[in-house]
Amino acid sequence: MTNLRKMFSGWYILLRQTRIQKISPSKWNREKLIGPFRLLVHPVSGFSDMKFEGMSSFFIANVLMLLYIFQQAAAEAGTGWLFNPGGEGISIPFLLVRTLGVIVLWTVCNWAMCTLTNGEGKMREIWIAMCYALLPSIVLGFIGTVVSRLLSLDEGIIYGFLQSFGTAWTLLLVFLGMMIMHQYTVLKTVLSVLYTLVCAVLAIFLIFLFFTIAQQLYGFIAGLAQELSYR
Repeated sequence: MTNLRKMFSGWYILLRQTRIQKISPSKWNREKLIGPFRLLVHPVSGFSDMKFEGMSSFFIANVLMLLYIFQQAAAEAGTGWLFNPGGEGISIPFLLVRTLGVIVLWTVCNWAMCTLTNGEGKMREIWIAMCYALLPSIVLGFIGTVVSRLLSLDEGIIYGFLQSFGTAWTLLLVFLGMMIMHQYTVLKTVLSVLYTLVCAVLAIFLIFLFFTIAQQLYGFIAGLAQELSYR
């Protein structure tokens, strides 16, 4: 009888542990899902949890990046004519450059500069922090696009406030995210931002230089091939 009781007790404990293991990941996933929204209210503790408690998601970060691209496309196509008189359509390459391209460039340059200044942030952490910081621009950007179709020109200050406030909020989150991911002081974070901007300018210059040389080389080869075809 004692052995039977021990067997049932063992099964009970095993089933209880299995149930806990099944419940814990769902709770963990819920914490990750509300992580970006928690940053809006508690950015310092939110970024700290992302850095030290693993409460971040590469998948969620990429979803936010896609939402940001979609929001920018919606703003170009759907903003009221009074606030977007020159809007004649969406240029997909230019849209991707000023959304995805800017974030990728910042991530790479910030990681490169911070490896030289003893920053502790990994490229994956920087990317996630950047994408999470886009949430205010995404939310207020969508609201601004809808509101712009309902406002008159005299009420344009509301539209301007939504756009400016969303951008400022995002920039603040970017600053705090870089500070916590790299474990910098405020002054060192300011310096790292300046270093990153310098690195980004140099990278853009090198990219333009590469494409210019490639274009000239292509023109030279095409002209040479055409000359040879005449002979």
